[in-house]
Amino acid sequence: MISSYTFEPVAVYHSAAKYPYEAPRQGVYAKLPGTVEFPDEPRYHTALADLEGFDRIWLIFVFDQAMKKEWNPLVAPPLTAGKPHYGVFSTRSPHRPNPIGISCVKLLAVKGNILEVSESDLLSGTPILDVKPYIPAVDSFSDAAAGWRDQVDETPWKIEYSPDALKAMSFIRELSGLDLENFCHVQLCYDPLNRKRKRLSQCGNDLFLHCRTWKMKIVADEEHRTVFVENVFSNYSRTDLIPDAPDPHGDKDFHRIFQTEREQ
Repeated sequence: MISSYTFEPVAVYHSAAKYPYEAPRQGVYAKLPGTVEFPDEPRYHTALADLEGFDRIWLIFVFDQAMKKEWNPLVAPPLTAGKPHYGVFSTRSPHRPNPIGISCVKLLAVKGNILEVSESDLLSGTPILDVKPYIPAVDSFSDAAAGWRDQVDETPWKIEYSPDALKAMSFIRELSGLDLENFCHVQLCYDPLNRKRKRLSQCGNDLFLHCRTWKMKIVADEEHRTVFVENVFSNYSRTDLIPDAPDPHGDKDFHRIFQTEREQ
């Protein structure tokens, strides 16, 4: 008979990515930095000290935003080789009997009880159950078969940005911490026109990708597998941004500053 076990998180992950649609399919497709924060206690400082010198570490974490009472043995992964659904144990779907994930992230620095990392597919607030070192000699098998995934075309689309889009994204990142360039990279590199998985909308002939309360106008060239990000816009109307208007997301001041800067 299988026993029951209870675990407590040892750390929490922090980054600018808050919502599931901001998480990349795999960490290597993300540019956003993050931190893993342990309790500021002497034993954790000691436990983390010898991680210095490792280029990568494994984060074992909880899919806390995907927890459900019931799990499904079949799931629909982002990329497929022709079937709509696959057995959950042949995927890294968060919808599992035990909602536990693993991510091999790049370790940038160890600073006391804080690990600075990058190339992570975790969302801010994710509970960390354990950290283990990545050891290339035993963790890498480049010639290993990958089942149905060997039939998947994983050639990424090329993403290009106009100067106006890059300027707006830089301003928004400095203003609010939201990295829209990383979001575009996450959403558009693979299967960018899939409206079931992407936050896309269309107004006339114009196509928009949405992130929180912002939207990016994009143009897709399917023949050349290229997406051009033309510009960035607030998703609020002028009426939404009048003084004292309700602000359920707590970000309208950012939009007001952005609009003022754009109009100058």
